[in-house]
Amino acid sequence: PVSRPIVVTVCRNRESLEEKAEAELVEVPDLSGIQREEAGNRLEELGLRVNWVEDCGERPENTVLCQEPEPGKQIAKGAYVTVTVSKGPELVKMDSLQLMTLDQARSRLGELGLETGKVREAYSDSVPAGKVISQSVKADQMVKAGEPVQLTVSKGKDPEKEAQELARRQAEEASLAAARQQERAMQGPVGPGMGAG
Repeated sequence: PVSRPIVVTVCRNRESLEEKAEAELVEVPDLSGIQREEAGNRLEELGLRVNWVEDCGERPENTVLCQEPEPGKQIAKGAYVTVTVSKGPELVKMDSLQLMTLDQARSRLGELGLETGKVREAYSDSVPAGKVISQSVKADQMVKAGEPVQLTVSKGKDPEKEAQELARRQAEEASLAAARQQERAMQGPVGPGMGAG
């Protein structure tokens, strides 16, 4: 037996193909700002398929950010519409900035994708001047990328408080010295031949 390929040619008239193509075109709806589930339902109702893409954005999670093709375009039923939805804002884990210089803290905030917020100065008995005392976002806390972090930087010890502390110590020392002197005076002179007998 000899096998031969069989060729079948199917012809359609041009007019019926054009009618069919026109009948299967649908207008792409505007999906911006709606939730993922609703967007998927709208496209499914129109006989369109969805290619989902996730991206970080300022909008709440699963909110449509953009789409391709654009709203109003005519496309064939069964075609894909690429819909980008928000994963929500990108979150970063905050580091401790305490005891860093202001420049080091600003640099680290930049590396984390955060902004330096207001910088305030305060006196500190324990943190050297020019070093970070505190930060508005605690270490290990998750925070949105781009958020400002306020810093408090040490001005060193409070000179007024230091002067008060020095005066207090001097007063204590003077009082102690006076007490010792009074104690010696009360004991009277102690010398040879003057003792208990």
